Amino acid sequence: MAAQQIRPGADLSAPGLTWCSRTGHRLHAFFATLYYAGLRPEEAVALRVIAATLPAEGWGELLVHIAEPEVGSQWTDDGRVHETRDLKGRAEGDTRPVPAPRHSSLSSAT
Repeated sequence: MAAQQIRPGADLSAPGLTWCSRTGHRLHAFFATLYYAGLRPEEAVALRVIAATLPAEGWGELLVHIAEPEVGSQWTDDGRVHETRDLKGRAEGDTRPVPAPRHSSLSSAT
């Protein structure tokens, strides 16, 4: 018998995103980007508004350039918490276009 695969749906994500919107726009934008665009956390942290193309209708695109994983200030040369790295599984300096649905959670955070 195959194991049942559980995927988070709107019934699980909507309450979490609603809670995030009450705590702050950055946290809401972070989790909405993870859920709706499927970015890795370190990619969402490094994402900038200029890298997002979100048209009035239809699908848009997020262009991911770098990743900024949280490694801790004691492990970086400059004492910052996040370290800038190239994308996982990509050549140095490569970018990754990510399709993004037109959704109020992604567009209202800008």
